[in-house]
Order: sequence, then structure tokens, then C-alpha cells
Amino acid sequence: MHPNYKKATWLSLLDMVLGILPILLAGTFNAPVIRSLMIAILMGAAIALLISMGYNWMKWVLLVLISVGFFSLISDLISIINSSNITSVDLLKTIIAIATYIIDVAITVLLFRVPKTDDFTSANAINS
Repeated sequence: MHPNYKKATWLSLLDMVLGILPILLAGTFNAPVIRSLMIAILMGAAIALLISMGYNWMKWVLLVLISVGFFSLISDLISIINSSNITSVDLLKTIIAIATYIIDVAITVLLFRVPKTDDFTSANAINS
């Protein structure tokens, strides 16, 4: 397996940990917050697992996700810029969002840099 898959897997796990921090910073832990936390953990773990298995189509899934995430990031930045009372928690959440977006882009770039000869199809990933 190409080393970029392993690097992308570790970055994906880091991204998952950073992604759950804003949920934990919310301060209240009711059923919807706990549900969001569980979904974030499961999605992050599933993405990391699929990358580690060498599924080359994950780069396209991640490309779509970072394209959609770009609008969320812009929305966060606009709300911070237009806010008259910025709390440190809001600023920290925005910094974490920027960091996770940069990590997502890095993961996607790593996966697109895998040469075609090292791309794994689902059959090759299962048999290797």
C-alpha cells in the first residue's frame, strides 16, 4: 500500500479528534449533543478505516465533503467577523474549524497524489 494512505489515515484520526472538540466545548450535554458526538466519532472512524483499507474512491468522497465544508467555514468566518461580542469559545471553535479544514485538504491532496499503479480497488484492498 502506498505510504500516503497511512499518512492520510493518521491525519483523518487527528481530524476526528479535532472535530469533536467544538461539540465538547458546547458546554451542555443533552441527548442531541451526545448524538452529534457519537455521529462525529463514527463518521471519522469510518473515513479513517476506509482510507486505511486503500479504497481509492474515498478521495472523491473527501473532495465533495471539503467542497461542502468550505461554505460552512466561510459562514463561521463571516459570523466571527460580523459579531460584536466574540467569546473566546467562539474564537476557539473557529480556529479548530480552520485547522480541521486544512487537515481535510491535506488528506485529500495526499490521496490524489497516489500514483495510479498504487491505487487500490475495493477487491485489491480486501485481498491485501
